[in-house]
Amino acid sequence: MFGPAGNPDPDDCRRIVDRALESGINFIDTSDVYGGGETETIVGNEVLPVCGEYGMGVLTWSPLSWGLLTGRYRRDQQTPVTAGRMAWGPRHMTDPHKFDANEELVPLAESAGLPMTHLAMAFVVAHPQVTSAIIAPRTLDQLEDLLDAAETRLDDDVLDCIDRIAPPGTDIGVMDVGHRPPAIESADLRRRPAADRSAA
Repeated sequence: MFGPAGNPDPDDCRRIVDRALESGINFIDTSDVYGGGETETIVGNEVLPVCGEYGMGVLTWSPLSWGLLTGRYRRDQQTPVTAGRMAWGPRHMTDPHKFDANEELVPLAESAGLPMTHLAMAFVVAHPQVTSAIIAPRTLDQLEDLLDAAETRLDDDVLDCIDRIAPPGTDIGVMDVGHRPPAIESADLRRRPAADRSAA
């Protein structure tokens, strides 16, 4: 782990990542909660460009944001949040800033003619270095919906709207820990060419 909870020297951490890649290590796991976001920054800056250059896969976690991006959890609806979700992320599932963004994303998905799940999945895989996203369906219907989402492609207008609602590199909620990889500054670095945006 890098950052304050692990190795606090960013240069040393970069050398560790570089050496790991040189030695043939081809799987690195990280999360924005490791090291206060510093691990994400280091891994993102060091590994994502290498993945793009060598055609290596990047697997993302929780593209539906623990279910918030399904459209099921809305500010003024009384949808019960499962005990498991509340145990793992009570602030995440009740954060007003996340609900603000969600309330803007729902009509965007509707205007694009998409279910929220399809909008969320297509957004994640629009990034040129993302090759796959972890899905976690609890029901057969959820799986079928997510499989249907694999064919969804978002155009630049929809992606621009998402960037306005949730600007790249910003923290929307209290659980988010931000960092600024190069793709934050350039839309071209975080979007596949329009013809290649399908997850299939």
